[in-house]
Amino acid sequence: MKTTTTSQTPAVSRRHFLKTATATGATVAAEAAVGVDRVFAAESDVIRVGLVGCGARGVGAAMNCVLSSPGVEIVALGDVFADRVEEARKRLLDDTQDKEWSCCCQHGQTNR
Repeated sequence: MKTTTTSQTPAVSRRHFLKTATATGATVAAEAAVGVDRVFAAESDVIRVGLVGCGARGVGAAMNCVLSSPGVEIVALGDVFADRVEEARKRLLDDTQDKEWSCCCQHGQTNR
């Protein structure tokens, strides 16, 4: 089998890749068997979510995300177009239709 090499990235053989993947898998399996905890975040019951892409699909997905589990908050909105960010913010904060989601972007703080 001939391996082509470019000047920017070194060639990795299939054998080397399989050895590395096997070693990684074995390490993860061993840690799981022993009970090593890999969670490093501070304890909190709140899941903070940021929305990138404030069109109709993004806002709908954000609403679904918040409604999926307790303790989910939308803390950031981002889009290429500033007007979409404002419209998404207004839609997420609209409580006239008996909605149950939470948006922490309610103090007029939008980063553009």
